[in-house]
Amino acid sequence: MRPPKWFGTVIFQNGKDHLKPDNPKRFLEFLASKRGKRVQFVLSDYDPEDKGDRAYYFAEIVPAWAQEMGYPKEEFYQVHNIIKEIMHVESTKKFKSFDWKEYIEGVKRQSAPRGIVIRDKKHIDFDEVGI
Repeated sequence: MRPPKWFGTVIFQNGKDHLKPDNPKRFLEFLASKRGKRVQFVLSDYDPEDKGDRAYYFAEIVPAWAQEMGYPKEEFYQVHNIIKEIMHVESTKKFKSFDWKEYIEGVKRQSAPRGIVIRDKKHIDFDEVGI
């Protein structure tokens, strides 16, 4: 099992630096589970563009569409096929980075009129969804 990863922003407030986690509730629950234990913190810069658009698509966009359409998690592949039909795309298998960006922007444009809410990549905790 992979160790959890947490994302957040270092902010300067009241004369001090503070860590503001993106998902504070989950982060605090995790910290509570580690009481009395020694832990390791590894801090690094994070660029949301480093996390592939393909992972974002399958972690956020397909599930959002599936939820709106009433499909269970086991049928996400069928939802992916429906989205490809709407976008007039035969396959995403050979997509390069630029292709994914363009495809995702098109899918987002199709999502809004359908009332499907798509979170920005920077607000996704990819470990939460198992990516």
